[in-house]
Amino acid sequence: MSSNSSRTLFAFGDKTGKVGIWRPHEGDSIKIYSAHDTTITSLLFINGEYGTVLATAGKDGLLKLWDSNFQSYGKDKKLLFHAYALGENPSQRGDIIIFNGNSIGYSIPIDPPRGTSFWSKDTEGHGTNFTLSVNKWAGYVIAGFSDGYIAQWTLSDTSDSINFRQIRESLGAIMASDIGSDGEELIIGTSRGDVHILSSRSLDVSYSISVGNQIRSTKFSPGNDLAVIGCKDGSVVFWDFQDGNHMIYRKHNKAVVGLAFSEDEDLVISCSLDGQIIIWDRSDLSEKNRIHWPDL
Repeated sequence: MSSNSSRTLFAFGDKTGKVGIWRPHEGDSIKIYSAHDTTITSLLFINGEYGTVLATAGKDGLLKLWDSNFQSYGKDKKLLFHAYALGENPSQRGDIIIFNGNSIGYSIPIDPPRGTSFWSKDTEGHGTNFTLSVNKWAGYVIAGFSDGYIAQWTLSDTSDSINFRQIRESLGAIMASDIGSDGEELIIGTSRGDVHILSSRSLDVSYSISVGNQIRSTKFSPGNDLAVIGCKDGSVVFWDFQDGNHMIYRKHNKAVVGLAFSEDEDLVISCSLDGQIIIWDRSDLSEKNRIHWPDL
């Protein structure tokens, strides 16, 4: 699941290779497009030279680019791996950062789609990386790994230097992450059900909570005053981390793999493998609407 920078356009990928485009102001109708021949592993809206572009990656090993009307650029990139996660390179407009599960690299340039160069950084045997967050303000990447380590990589550094750090002993695999809108805070969720909020620069922990179930998605509110957490058992957790209060709701039947906020911040969107997209009213955390898409 991905949203554009203004949070007026949302994209969902499913296991059959289709992409759903949802514009909240048009109601609950999702427009479905065929994108890949197999499961879509990641999506990302980026702001390129020609406007907003959607990048999609699938298990077919292809990276594809689409314009705002979901018309293909016709410049598919054949990758040598499945792209587990995508991120926008803040230091070079239109560049995209790619995670393949064992290394980090990026292709230059994606938009406009001309020639491509690819290189990677060795992740030094820290296992599979499940999550990627990009600090657009400070120009570095933060990655989470299956052995509980976090990698911090400065985009301007052309050497193989990566700063690895284990936040806590026996942390469990880092399954999800997000960086706050000001770039100062990072939220990570683990396979053990622990969630930590850290300084994105020093990686020092400020707040922690345990929700008792594997974390599959995390999202800061645009105002950085609320964290939303999606769990493997279908729970959605709303955490006011500064006050220490949290509420747990179980309205999905399977893992919650995507979270987002609407343009006005009044709505929260949760996307689950049960084929349900729930729109929550942030004011009272009630269910405002739900959209059914069986192949999610």
